[in-house]
Amino acid sequence: MPIDASIGKHHNGATQCYNLPKDQLRVANLLDLVPRTQGGTEGTLMLSLDKIRWGIVDERLYKAVQVFQRQQFGSTDGHVDPNQRTIRKLEELAFATDPAKPTTTDTPLPN
Repeated sequence: MPIDASIGKHHNGATQCYNLPKDQLRVANLLDLVPRTQGGTEGTLMLSLDKIRWGIVDERLYKAVQVFQRQQFGSTDGHVDPNQRTIRKLEELAFATDPAKPTTTDTPLPN
């Protein structure tokens, strides 16, 4: 499910983005699915709609976006825009399969 509008802050943190609650929740959930080694929060954000305010980014989410962007891109702009590189990278990493975990069971077939 894509986001509809930007979340985070523009202009070095001076201006709030649209920050729709459902979009903030989507980005937070994606960050929670990404391991810390890749800049994610690995399940520690755990935001819920009742804790998110319309038009104002959750400060923990904002900082997590910055950490993710620095880790992945070497710099940060502090916001996640629809169909742009940060959301695409978040989705790629959040839904990547772990090669160490088998995707099928190796159950022998009966003779």
